Amino acid sequence: MAQSFDSLTAAQIAAGVAAGDFTATEVAQASLAAIEAREGGVQAFLQVAPELALEAAARVDADRAAGK
Repeated sequence: MAQSFDSLTAAQIAAGVAAGDFTATEVAQASLAAIEAREGGVQAFLQVAPELALEAAARVDADRAAGK
């Protein structure tokens, strides 16, 4: 089962990624899944760009793996 990040603040998520508790890709995937599950009723977004979100997350994960 995918981890939920709903109860964490942005600062807690950033700290968790920095500590290696989870990856930016995991956060992005969970966020995209939450948007997909809820967006039909909420309609909070004009546009969702999953590819861009996952590419950005992969860059964060690569930078972290490289020690940046």
